[in-house]
Amino acid sequence: RWRESEPGGSPNGGRLVNGVRLPASGTGYYTYDPRTQAEPGGLDTRWGTARLVREMVDLGRWWARTHPGAGALGIGDLARPGGGSIDGHASHQNGLDVDIRLPRRDRARGPANPSNYDRALTQAVVDRLVQRGASLVLIGPSLNLRGPSGVVVRWPNHDDHLHVRFPG
Repeated sequence: RWRESEPGGSPNGGRLVNGVRLPASGTGYYTYDPRTQAEPGGLDTRWGTARLVREMVDLGRWWARTHPGAGALGIGDLARPGGGSIDGHASHQNGLDVDIRLPRRDRARGPANPSNYDRALTQAVVDRLVQRGASLVLIGPSLNLRGPSGVVVRWPNHDDHLHVRFPG
């Protein structure tokens, strides 16, 4: 259900007011739980601001339209319904952050890594996120990706997914 929502505090110590839940799947995307790698993603970690959820739904639609043979994008954790900490994350606390799996060269669903990710398709996702106003896209140090300095940032432990933040 769409409604106005607000991030509170910081991504590393915040809350989410009137969050919106991302559906388990939609055009061009599916959700997964990063802790178990199982689909769908957890009911309690698929919440975000209305803008973040709209961006993920729109990203899926764009992906399906522009890369029809590439399979769906995997969307991991957003936030909890009221914000707060999630196991395995320092941030994701105020509804502005989301993790996205790297598209794989073999088009299979499941974890990707620097040896099996599709560089061109992943770069297309990064470019789209930047174009849509992402304020931060964390990429792993072993990934051959690029983007605007200060927005696309190399960060440890991100060789298997993109960490994306949109402004509040």
